[in-house]
Amino acid sequence: MRIKLSLISICFALLFLLGATAAWGQMTYIVVVTTDPSNDTTYIYNDVTTEDDSTGCSSHSSYHTDANISGPNGAYIDAGQISGFDASTELAFATPDNQGDPENYFAAGSLEFYCGCAYKNVSSGYLNKINITIRLTLTGVTTPQVMYDSDGDPYCHYTGNGCTPGTTPTCKTSLFSAYSVIYLTPPCPTFASVSCLYVTMTWPNGNKDSACYAWSWAPQTTYVNCN
Repeated sequence: MRIKLSLISICFALLFLLGATAAWGQMTYIVVVTTDPSNDTTYIYNDVTTEDDSTGCSSHSSYHTDANISGPNGAYIDAGQISGFDASTELAFATPDNQGDPENYFAAGSLEFYCGCAYKNVSSGYLNKINITIRLTLTGVTTPQVMYDSDGDPYCHYTGNGCTPGTTPTCKTSLFSAYSVIYLTPPCPTFASVSCLYVTMTWPNGNKDSACYAWSWAPQTTYVNCN
């Protein structure tokens, strides 16, 4: 049973306006998590845009913006101090393969400039980290339907909960990205297990956003013990 279509790299983009620790401006984070099953790799992209809208002193110059990402086992990448108001960087790593064992990553940024009123360099932002948690979970699906793609080729599409009674999936079908549906060619097995990446972002103000992305799946003969 072959995969009808390859998984499309998913995009999980979030925008957050962050007030700086000093009253001179704001910082905008755009954090994207993408995954490519063809090479078992996940990517985190961090783009930081800063703005100086202070009114107390007009003698500011030499602006530099930084963006960095850190993770487990010493994983770290830093764009460095980029001249201007925008910096971005990307960290690539092997997709987690242990179910239920989360991996934590952090995205951060800063703006540094010279303040002519204080006669010194001023920086802010590094303490405002975004926590990115990535965990591999298992979901079961059932109730297959044979559908047809734009080329007229048949594929299996699942809409039902295939979890063993008493087990609860972290990633429910309704949370799947529209780009992450896996297609198997008929005949369709009644049950299938889906390994899903559960991505959670915790912003500096405590707000959280999460999404699930199907990573791989396989035919099963009965319900799946979901987690």
